[in-house]
Order: sequence, then C-alpha cells, then structure tokens
Amino acid sequence: MKALFLTILSSSFLILFSQNRSLDLDSVYAPFYHGVASGDPRSDSIIIWTRISPDSNQTGPFNISWHIATDSNMQNIIQTGNSNTDYDKDYTLKVDVGGLQPYTYYYYNFEYNGTSSLTGRTKTAPLGDIDSLRFAVVSCAHYEAGFFNVYDAIVDRNDVDAVIHLGDYIYEYGRDEYGINMLSPERDYEPSDEVIDLIGYRTRYSQYRLDKSLRRLHQQYPIIAVWDDHESANNSWSDGAQNHNSGDGDWTSRKKASIQAYREWMPLRWPNSVDSNRIYRSFKYGDLASLIFLDTRLYERDKQVSLSSSSLNDTSRTLLGHQQMNWLKQELSDTNTQWKILAQQVMMAPLKIQIGILPPFYFNEDQWNGYPAERDKVKNHILNNSIQNFVVLTGDIHTSWANDLPTSNYNSSTGGGSFGVEFVTPSVTSPALEVGGTSINLPSVIIKAANNHNKFVNTTERGFFILDINKTRSQADWYFINTISERNSDYSYAESWYVNDQNRFLKKASSYSQAKSDLDASYAPDLYDNNSYIRSNNYADILGLYPNPVNNILLTQIYLPNSQKTLSYSIIDMKGQLVRHFENKVTRPGLNILSFDLTDLNSGNYILCLKGNGIYVSKKITKH
Repeated sequence: MKALFLTILSSSFLILFSQNRSLDLDSVYAPFYHGVASGDPRSDSIIIWTRISPDSNQTGPFNISWHIATDSNMQNIIQTGNSNTDYDKDYTLKVDVGGLQPYTYYYYNFEYNGTSSLTGRTKTAPLGDIDSLRFAVVSCAHYEAGFFNVYDAIVDRNDVDAVIHLGDYIYEYGRDEYGINMLSPERDYEPSDEVIDLIGYRTRYSQYRLDKSLRRLHQQYPIIAVWDDHESANNSWSDGAQNHNSGDGDWTSRKKASIQAYREWMPLRWPNSVDSNRIYRSFKYGDLASLIFLDTRLYERDKQVSLSSSSLNDTSRTLLGHQQMNWLKQELSDTNTQWKILAQQVMMAPLKIQIGILPPFYFNEDQWNGYPAERDKVKNHILNNSIQNFVVLTGDIHTSWANDLPTSNYNSSTGGGSFGVEFVTPSVTSPALEVGGTSINLPSVIIKAANNHNKFVNTTERGFFILDINKTRSQADWYFINTISERNSDYSYAESWYVNDQNRFLKKASSYSQAKSDLDASYAPDLYDNNSYIRSNNYADILGLYPNPVNNILLTQIYLPNSQKTLSYSIIDMKGQLVRHFENKVTRPGLNILSFDLTDLNSGNYILCLKGNGIYVSKKITKH
C-alpha cells in the first residue's frame, strides 16, 4: 500500500491508540528466545526452524538436536537428528525433515546443552484424493502500527492446514518513518534507522520474531511465505527501489543482504541452490490444488513507469522476467490438480479511479496495471490453453478486494469474459484507509464506480481471509480484527465470495465456510504449561553481536527488562583484566542496538560485559 494511494482516496483519516505494555523477554525461552517455526510442506517432508542465542563463553559452531513426534507431549518420537549453526547463519537453524506421512500433524522441538525449545506443531501436505483444504491468508505487518492480533486470531481458530503469507512480513523503515506510531516506545523499531545492510535486516527479523503473537503463529502452523517489497525496500524492482538512494549504498549489496536475512530467518526450502535470488516455487496439495508462488519484486522486474508513459505497453517490459514467466506457464499447463492457486504480491485486476465528473483513469503503476503486456501474457496463456479454476491471491495493498479478472469483452452482470478471480487480503497492521465524517465508505464508492469487475472492497479494516477449497468451489471469507491498539484478538466476520468449479467469475456466498473437524488438532504447548519452568520477566540478554569477529565497530543487540540509568560496558581480556570501559549509553526497556568502537583494540578474544541494576550479561567476542 503506497502513500499516494491513500492520499487520492481519502483526504483525512484518524487512528486512535491506547497504551498497553508488551511482554518482556522471558528467561523460560532461553536460549531459544525466537521460538520455532515450520514451513514449505510437502506430502513427505517439512522445514523446521529455530534460532539459538549463544552462550556467553562460546562463539560456535553450535550443535543442536531436533526431534519429531506424533504427539504434543513429544513422547512418541519418530525421528531425531543433529545440525550445526554459527554466526554465518546468524545462529539460525533449518532442517528439511523427510520420510513423513501425507496430511499428518507432527510435533517437533530442538535441544541444546540439555535445554529444550518450545514444541512446535506442523502438518504435511496431502497426497492424491482430498476433499477440501483451508488456508489463512495474510500480508503486511508493520510493527510500529500496532499489535499483531490477526496472528492470534488465526491461532485461536485452529481450523486451517497452513498459513499463506504474501509478503511485507517485516518493514525496512526507520523509527517513525511510516504511518502513525502511537504505541511508542514499546513498538518502536530496532534498529532505529532504516535497515539497509545484513546486520540491520537480521536485527529487524530478530525484533519481529520476539513478538509473542508472531512466535505463537509460527509455533502452531506451517507457513508458506513469499517476500514483497518491504523485506528489501519500498516499491523495489530488480535493480533498485523507490526507498533506496545513493546515500543508502549499493543496491545490489542491499538486495543481497535482504535476501540472505530472509533465507536465514524464514522456514522455507530454497527452490534452487544455484540461483540465490529465486524464491518462486510451487506446492501440490493432493489432487485438489496447486499453490504457485511468484516473485513480482526482485527477480527480473523492470522499473515502474508512469501510467502515461509511452513505454507502458512495451511488450519487452516485464514484471516476472522471461525465465519466471516461462516457468509459470509451464506450471499452469502441466499441473493435474483441480485448482490453480497463484499466490503473489501486487493486484492483478485492473484498477481505475474516477473522481467527480473526471473520466476514469488507471491507477498505481506498481501493480499489474503498470505491466499490462505481462498481464496479457498470463491471460492469453490461460484462455488459449483452456486452463480452468485460476484463482489469484494478493497482498500488498492493505485492503480487501474480491475481483473478477476481466478481458475486453467482460460482462459484469454475468461474469462472462473473465479469465479468473482474485482475492486480496487486508493488512495485519499496516495503514488502511480510515475515513471519518461520513456514514458511507467513500473510497469503495469511488472504486466501484470505475471498476465493474470489483465485487467487494473494504478500504478501512485490518484482518485476514480464510481460503476454503473443495471440489465444487473455492471461497474466501474475510474477517476484520477489532483493534490493533491493544492486545485483543477479537474479530468479526465481514463477507464471503466464491468461484464455482469450471467457472471464471465470482458469486457472493450467503455465509462463511465451515471447517472440517479433523483440523482441530491438539495445540503445541507453551513452556509455561510445564510447571518445572520458572517464569522470569526481569531478564536481560545479548541476542546478537554483529559482526563477530569484528574489525572496527561492534553492534550489540541487547534486551533489557527496564530502563538502566547506570548500565556500564566493559571489555575484559581472557585473563580477566579490564582493557576498556565505555561511557554509559542511553537505554530503554526492550530491544536496544548499541555500538562500540573497537578499532584500536588488539587482536584476540575478549568478553563484553554489561552490568546494571540487577543485570549482568556477558558474551565472547573476537577482534581481528
């Protein structure tokens, strides 16, 4: 969702917040503070993930054991193994566990030095005949905008096979650079500056994954994710971004850093070991559905041009790139599944805006509107090859839409002339359109006046939709979260639209879809469910040292339970002698990013010590 879109559709909006302290770092999760995650299900395998915050006297590598069980208490363990992680992976660990049964719930955990992580719950994809599938579809989680209550709502439902995340999982902006942050300081970004390098992206993922709602979502569901633009920079393309300038350094280096951090922190199976930029991939969910994930951002996308540009319709301009487009066509043609579900970032349906008596005009060159020849290639391939049951899932725009995908002979009354349908999910927290002073949804009126292929639009609410797929139809049920200004996962049902098997147009459903009873599996327990753990919120720790080994500047990611007016910082050599003492640095509760200039420190191993009121934390560092 871009600022210009907000400006044109709404002249004023008001967001009201109240304060609500977020949970401090909890020692019960140490050293696996960031929890566990799983993703990219196949019928016989799944990716499991965790991260360790290293012990004070070690720098790695760290050997971590993992366990797979069929029960939530981890009693019936069917697989175990060991894997290593180190600084080069930011101490994250991913394991591709094979030899599993189709469409089966599994539970897993990790262990290091006698301490276990959270237990996670995951589920493999089905094989062969399957009656129905359900997915929760989300996108656009701006940390400073509010609490991730949408994630809690999805977990509380306990009725989906997996979560589909369409991108903007993190945002790159610095503190208070985007939207309104009325939850300061507890939702302030760390680092406080815009993230532009590997250290910055790693730290931002660390902050997100300490959020208890996101940690809970990953614990209970496998996730299938793809990036949008904010995992790198706003309105990115292959060779640059709107939110990147010469002062941010080299774009190629920034892009590479953003991809590396994504690969480290997300539980995905990289589709090509040689092509490090490729994230587009597909999943087969039995004979019922193929999930085809695209990259409309970083792979080979050309720079956006004005919608009035003479080059707009140039057939050589590309959104996907030649290689990805050929792959997409092959996927659509070769799959033998009933439904072809295309999961991607930017809106595919045309979007026009009409204001007053002015003629309608196309809007937003960042979406498929800005690449009409590319959209025609997809449309023509579908129609020329008689491909049925084409459903597009979209994020990015922070609002809810149900669209037919019209051709030039589209009939809005009958749905004839549509080549598929599109469901667009609202944001988790990112700014939507909030219009005051009127009882009608003015932006929706403006949209519908110029877009007769649009069947449903809501431009004010955050939330998610449930995608329910069976052999007769595919349906999206939209749900809107009540608030993001405090931790409260209450939500309300909005509307449902579906497409029938062998049709290419939407119909309105009379009610939301019903989940199968076999989706209600036992949750993976929290560590608090085990009485042997002692909870402590008054806990501090160093979660990351970047880089380590260090040449000059050392950045330290430290979590503090409260503000520290007397926090001191010392460098101790391996003989226990004090070699450096730093002046007090300003800190506050939560994550803090502190920098230390070690340029004139001799090469060798040292201990960085942080001492304050009831706090003593130390980590080993190496100076080159």
